Amino acid sequence: MEHGAPCMDNNRLVVVSETRTDLELALKLAFRHVSAAWSWWEWTPPQEPTCGAFLGVPDRAKFLVFSIAGNSKFDSFSTLPASRNRFPMAIDVNLAVEFAEKWLEQQDFGEEPDHDGSNGKGFVVFNQPWGHVAGDQYSFVAIGPAWAMRGK
Repeated sequence: MEHGAPCMDNNRLVVVSETRTDLELALKLAFRHVSAAWSWWEWTPPQEPTCGAFLGVPDRAKFLVFSIAGNSKFDSFSTLPASRNRFPMAIDVNLAVEFAEKWLEQQDFGEEPDHDGSNGKGFVVFNQPWGHVAGDQYSFVAIGPAWAMRGK
């Protein structure tokens, strides 16, 4: 293994937790592959049987997605689809943590899971194959509500 910055294209990330420290660490991993986010959007995956339930992700959850699209330094990124929101400046990982934390506070976590233990409001941070989200090549990480489930 090398100690430098990663340059691979097929990175994958899935973190489910509940602390701000873990949110920071998860987003630091995601942001290692990009210098900044330039836009964001909300994504609701299609209603399909998924493996999200075992992660504590509520049905029909919305996800906050960070993207490099919208970087005005590159012509190919300068036009965004209507569903995307351009940041007024480059957003580094520290600002992304603040933004995600505030966004998560506004989300519907759905019904608390019924199990032999307790629950807390947490999050999931993830990407999909090739480090993308929702098949979008410029979107690199998604954050959503997830129940932090604790056994007895």
